[in-house]
Amino acid sequence: MKPLDSQLDRLLRSAARVAPAPGVTELPYPAEVRVLAAWRRSRAESPGWLSHWLQAGLAGAALVTAVALSISWSHLRAHAGDEFAVANAALYVAVAP
Repeated sequence: MKPLDSQLDRLLRSAARVAPAPGVTELPYPAEVRVLAAWRRSRAESPGWLSHWLQAGLAGAALVTAVALSISWSHLRAHAGDEFAVANAALYVAVAP
């Protein structure tokens, strides 16, 4: 666990052991939900170094793929006229005596 998480855990365990003072009410449910949502949002904003590396790797792989496809596009499109070459050759061999 991170040091901040362990400190928060200790704080919450200590707060759970304390009996509420007379006249003190609990936090209303909507306010509690807003506080927890803000805390979760703040934790989600820093995903960590591994996700940054994975995102950069994915972007690099996509870039390499796009460059390779654009370079070979003309080569892939050039052989569209040779679709019937094999069929014509087989026909010429079959018809020729």
